[in-house]
Amino acid sequence: MAFSSAAAATLGVATVPVYEIYKVGATPYWAPGLDLLAQLGLRAAVIPHYDNAEGGTHDTRFCYLGERRLWLMESMLDSETVVLGVDEHTAALFDLDADTVTVLGRATLTIRRHGVSTVFPSGATVAIDELREIAAGGRPTMELPCPRSPTADMTDPSPSLRAEAERLERVFDTGLRNRDVTAAVTAVLELEQAIVDWSADTEEMDGIERPRAMLRRMVTRLAELAVVGARDPRDIVTPFVEALLELREQAREQGSWILADTLRDRLTAAGIEVRDTPQGASWQVAGRLTMG
Repeated sequence: MAFSSAAAATLGVATVPVYEIYKVGATPYWAPGLDLLAQLGLRAAVIPHYDNAEGGTHDTRFCYLGERRLWLMESMLDSETVVLGVDEHTAALFDLDADTVTVLGRATLTIRRHGVSTVFPSGATVAIDELREIAAGGRPTMELPCPRSPTADMTDPSPSLRAEAERLERVFDTGLRNRDVTAAVTAVLELEQAIVDWSADTEEMDGIERPRAMLRRMVTRLAELAVVGARDPRDIVTPFVEALLELREQAREQGSWILADTLRDRLTAAGIEVRDTPQGASWQVAGRLTMG
């Protein structure tokens, strides 16, 4: 009897309803399995596509569950049930007469108990007794990869999203330092799109609060910059223009026409139009309304 692809998920005591969880967005849960492995003395949930990497920017390992959801679902299993993971393009051949399992194909077979994994490479033939011992909490005979923290996975975003958010924040900061508003705005738009893409791919909203907070800070800083940039330039230059006009008026009263003309020329060069009227000098920023 042979089971392949997602059909292999039905072999164990519990089955991953991958379509409902990954595609529909249902809250993670286990469906009942055929529990055929019970005939081998193994109480396990089989997860095919264990090393799936199609997600690119998000975690689709463990038959599209990802690490965070696998931790959650693993906590729903009873203490005697383990996860048996079969990588893509890989087979686990159980020989009932020899009481062994042989790993064939490209990658590995993993038995995971309470978040700790034992990995058997392609070509390995293992006594099923060894799997039973590991499932019972016995010491595995092969080196264990360091398990990831479930707490971190429940609060942190996808590593790729987090890294992209941090990169774009650096681009944004550099843009502001260099007064390159276009670069800063582009970074904001790219981060917003990255969050949208990640959310759409995973169909989950958990784990993106940090990138969202970064996005809000970036938008706030742009708003602060816009407040300064939107100010009427007359509010900024009025004290300086008025001071120079007073000096010009004093020069004219003293007959220092060259100095008075020089001051007017410097104001004109700076974009300030000066007009002499019977009521005194008036001025305006080039292209704006006259100020008295």
